[in-house]
Amino acid sequence: GRTAIPAAKRAKSVTGIDSSKKMLEYCRSHAQQEGIRNLEILHMDWNQAVPGENLKPHDIVIACRCMAMGDIEKLSACAQKYAAIVCWANAPSIQEILGHLFEGAVEGKPFVPRQADRRIGYNIFYNKVYDMGYDPNCRILDDGYYAVYASREDAYADLKILSDREIVDEARYHANVDKFLTKNADGTITFLHRTRSFVLWWDTRI
Repeated sequence: GRTAIPAAKRAKSVTGIDSSKKMLEYCRSHAQQEGIRNLEILHMDWNQAVPGENLKPHDIVIACRCMAMGDIEKLSACAQKYAAIVCWANAPSIQEILGHLFEGAVEGKPFVPRQADRRIGYNIFYNKVYDMGYDPNCRILDDGYYAVYASREDAYADLKILSDREIVDEARYHANVDKFLTKNADGTITFLHRTRSFVLWWDTRI
């Protein structure tokens, strides 16, 4: 939904696929809240997707932080004009962000961030696309996870669902989250965890 809903505000029609029914429920809910009517949502595993059969071709196909990034040939086959990959660019990703929110507040092993090794970053995707005969383009963008809540308590309650472990120290959890909360002039609360992303795209008609 983080990709499909903004795209639907600019495109004639958008199709979003995911193997998780729960994630699709969130996407439908957010689409309804935004008044989006041109978004088709499919419950589908990318491994079972067959271009031209159970997944129709689209002008533009985007793989955003998902397993489709690893199958550039299939991704390109689905795109009549452009294919794109979006993922983190030498910046905090999910595991590190979860650590920032829940470290010291939950039981179990600590959150270990992905090792930052610039030799195995987005350059790997760039080279794969290039080696397949396409001309890749790449841009690095400031990015982040963002939400607005009516109160701090609402933020604590909503963000808590990101942890699959029981929170045993509420005070520590609240202190962790507070680092990313800002009070707005109207009394609402903004959550923002900054990161950076790369956008890699190529023309599949070449």
